[in-house]
Amino acid sequence: MRETLTPELRQLLQTMAQAHATQAIPFIVTADADCRIAEVVPFPIDNAFEIIHAVSGRMTAAQALALAQHPQIERIEYDGQMHALAAQALR
Repeated sequence: MRETLTPELRQLLQTMAQAHATQAIPFIVTADADCRIAEVVPFPIDNAFEIIHAVSGRMTAAQALALAQHPQIERIEYDGQMHALAAQALR
């Protein structure tokens, strides 16, 4: 069985679903090629990425946990800012 959510993200979402039930969080959702992803996600789509069959938008932690159970959803990832490691940090 594939992991739609990383264990760390699943645990964080479970905590957030209780503590911050109405807070919308930015996500990227990837689905199988056969999925009509716009009909499956519980949020207005901000961006669509056709090559990887993914969309981005905001949903609550509870919505993300529920969507992770959908058989055509491959991956749900937090859509946040990434920072490259500085070369000095690797020394």
